[in-house]
Amino acid sequence: MVEVQAIDSVERQAAPQCFTTKAEAAGFLDASMTKADAFSTSAASSSVALGTVYADINYGGSSLTMWGSSGCSNATYGFGSLSGGWDSRISSAKAFNGCWVTLYKATWYGGDRLNCTPNCSSVGSLNDQVRSIVFRPWGTFG
Repeated sequence: MVEVQAIDSVERQAAPQCFTTKAEAAGFLDASMTKADAFSTSAASSSVALGTVYADINYGGSSLTMWGSSGCSNATYGFGSLSGGWDSRISSAKAFNGCWVTLYKATWYGGDRLNCTPNCSSVGSLNDQVRSIVFRPWGTFG
């Protein structure tokens, strides 16, 4: 999982955290919420799932869930460069909490793109070529 920052944010994005099970990921979020640091506690307690990308078509295989401080009703979130082994690995995607997801072939939102409204069980010609992602309010296109 990775927390994604709003497009206009100047905060540095944290490195992805990998977990074997959803229970481990939930435990990580719960532990984050108990930190003494007020900023970390505030950020963790307001984390909302924006969407999940998958290594295989039809939402199969390994997955990476991306989180933001709120859903997409009032914000657009971007991940300009994928890391943690997800560069050129995505084959399907889902968006949540008022988001649509746009997948881009090049880093920093360039090249060919695919709008998932809100889900794509297959990314077609972008299979294993997605290098950046934007979560935007429902009803808007990249």
